[in-house]
Amino acid sequence: MSESVPPSRPLRRVFLLGASNLTRGLPVALNTARDLTGGPIEVFAALGHGRSYGITSSVLGRTLPSILECGLWESLDQQKLPIFSLLSTQNSALRTQHSELSSPLALITDIGNDIMYEQTPAAIADWVEQCVVRLRNVGATVALTQLPLGSIGALRPWKYRLLRSVLFPTRHLPFEDALQRLHELQGRLAELAERFELSFIELPAEWYGVDPIHMRRRVEPEAWLSILSQAFAMNPSSSQPLTSSFAWRWRCRFMRPQQWSLLGIQRYQSQPTALVSDGSTISLF
Repeated sequence: MSESVPPSRPLRRVFLLGASNLTRGLPVALNTARDLTGGPIEVFAALGHGRSYGITSSVLGRTLPSILECGLWESLDQQKLPIFSLLSTQNSALRTQHSELSSPLALITDIGNDIMYEQTPAAIADWVEQCVVRLRNVGATVALTQLPLGSIGALRPWKYRLLRSVLFPTRHLPFEDALQRLHELQGRLAELAERFELSFIELPAEWYGVDPIHMRRRVEPEAWLSILSQAFAMNPSSSQPLTSSFAWRWRCRFMRPQQWSLLGIQRYQSQPTALVSDGSTISLF
């Protein structure tokens, strides 16, 4: 995303909701999203390690509001999507052309975190549904990713306890209960995807390694190409997955969300947090 090309058309809005996999893979995901849409994009992302869809989360002293309570939604309330003004016109050809060009695209992923926060599958599915409804209300085409049950199901109980103690040290959900809740949540998400006619994207077990919930670094380009091309229903301009430069990864690492707390001190960052030379903008929440 470093080429200096002035935007020649309205920015395509892309919504990305997730947690640690999205955070780790953000540099590649952004490059891939731009390639798939064929131009500069306006990204609104709610993400972060350990991020919850419905409760405040805290990891290593950094606290983030839930995705449902973050500033993303207020930001959308304050702005009118460009498509709205065109949809109010009487020119049906113009409405159709602009809708195809710039209707928003959205991906909801990393949904299983809340199981480890000992939230019920019913509550988690309800939170996800609220996100779907809000995104659909601004005209977005929405896709969900499945849970990586193939990878998690192959996990041994002792390794689960080890990972739980490292990633979720204050939680004590037994392995059997976690698996049962994950399978129930998968079923609820499948029903949600069917009811709203959403793409429900599989996450193959081979994308994961010793860590059953985080994709291996070397497969991230392939994984995000597969996920986003399905989510956006678009074919890539190149047959090869896109990687990211060290400079771009470093820049993404230091992008800050609109609001977070570090060691109890509230911090704020105006958005967008990044303006890329091709005209793309990135806002984090």
